[in-house]
Amino acid sequence: MATNYRFASDQKDIVRVLITTVDGFIRDQLINKEQRAQHREQCAERLAAEDGSCGRETEVRYSDQAVLANLDWGIEALEEAIDTSNMETKLARLDHAEKMLQVCAMLNSDQKTAGVPNFYLSAWAHLNLSYLSKLRNNVQNSVLHVIEMFIVDPFFSRIDFAPELWKQLFLPHMNSIVGWYSEQRHRLVMEVIPDSTDLSFTADLDQFFNESLIYSMRPDQVEKLQKLEQLYGESLDEKRGFMLSTLRIA
Repeated sequence: MATNYRFASDQKDIVRVLITTVDGFIRDQLINKEQRAQHREQCAERLAAEDGSCGRETEVRYSDQAVLANLDWGIEALEEAIDTSNMETKLARLDHAEKMLQVCAMLNSDQKTAGVPNFYLSAWAHLNLSYLSKLRNNVQNSVLHVIEMFIVDPFFSRIDFAPELWKQLFLPHMNSIVGWYSEQRHRLVMEVIPDSTDLSFTADLDQFFNESLIYSMRPDQVEKLQKLEQLYGESLDEKRGFMLSTLRIA
C-alpha cells in the first residue's frame, strides 16, 4: 500500500512539473510576438521545402490547398486574437482559429497533404491550439495539445516547434543516450582530428563538426556520422514516447 501511494505521489509530482514547465513555455511564446513570427516563417519555409521535394509536375489538389489555407488562416486568426483588446472580438477570433486549426490537427498522420507529411501539419496545429487554449485560461487543454504535438511528430517537435521545451522536459532523463552519443562522436573526432585524444566525452563537440571537418572526412566516416545522428535522434524520440505514455493528466 505504501509503495502504491508513493508511486501515485511521484506521478502527481511529475504531472505538476509538466504542467508548470509547459505553461511557462506557452506564456513566454504568447508574450514574444517577434519570436512567434520568426517561428512561423521558419515552419513555412520547412513546409515549402517539403512541398518542393516531392518533385510533382501535377497541380496541387484543391482539397489539399484548402487544408494548408486553413492552417494559415487559423494562425492568422489566432494572432488577431492575441493582438486585440476587445474581448468580444478576441473570443470570436479564437473560435474561428480553433475551427481552422482543428482541420490540420485531425489529419491522418500516415498520409501527406500537397506533398507535406500530415504529422508535421498536425503537430504545428497542436502547438497553436495550445496557445489558443491558454488564451481561454484552459491550462489543462493547453498542456494536452503540447503533449499531442510531441506524440504526433517527435522529430520536428524536438528541432522545430519546441526545442527548448524538449530540452527542459526530456533531456534530463536521457543521460544514458546522451552519454553513448557523446562517446561515439568522440571516437569519430579521434579518427578525423589529429591529437584529439585529450578531448573529454563531455566536451562540446559541435565546434569540431563544422563544414570543413565534414568535407575532410572519408565517405565511410561521413556515412558513419549520418547513421550515428539518425540513431541518436530515433533513440531520443523513442525514449520521449515511452515517457509520455506513462503520463496521465488527471
